[in-house]
Amino acid sequence: MIEKIYECSAQTTTNRVFYIDYENVGSSGLEGITELKSSDKVFVYYGNDHATMTLDAHMNISLSNCRMIFKLIQMPVKNAIDCKILFDIEEEIAKVKPIEICIVSKDNDYDKAIEMFNSVTGVKISRAVTINEYFHPSTILTKIVEKSTQKDRKTLITDFCNENLKSLSVDDRKEEIIQIMISSKTKVDVNNKLSKLLRDSKKASQIYKLLNPFVVALPSN
Repeated sequence: MIEKIYECSAQTTTNRVFYIDYENVGSSGLEGITELKSSDKVFVYYGNDHATMTLDAHMNISLSNCRMIFKLIQMPVKNAIDCKILFDIEEEIAKVKPIEICIVSKDNDYDKAIEMFNSVTGVKISRAVTINEYFHPSTILTKIVEKSTQKDRKTLITDFCNENLKSLSVDDRKEEIIQIMISSKTKVDVNNKLSKLLRDSKKASQIYKLLNPFVVALPSN
């Protein structure tokens, strides 16, 4: 295998690492890169047949503070980039902790490997179609919710709340919020119940916005 590496930006302590399967997502996978910080690192994997980038992507990279590493992979083997990404993730986990990792790809074949890494290493690893989706996962989540059965929806709401309500400091109200989302029949119902429960319009609005992927499937009245 021939691997050429191009780096730009100063090296810093890294807590979040993004692995871009560029052959799979192209320039669109880099959407959201301007949200990254100097402590973030982005690996971009590509082959000779996918060595071009849009002007918008170039401009956004120049505006980002993250560390960029471009890896040209030249190997006449199927799924060479996929294997290289998973190998590099294993290597990165061994070097840097704590760490969060995101594979940017439309290929759901990564999901089994991600599940294995999560269970064995305890490191938070996810997959997104763009960097932006890592920060704002509502698009994919909305699609999942729309296709789910009622039972699946309850599970999704519970899991999502357990993971995402932590940042809003409402642990003492978490179970009640979950029940509101499960039992409410309309958007107005959700809003009214959250306002009554929390007695804080700003907090209620933050939670309503966070839970929007589930709210959008409900009728207005």
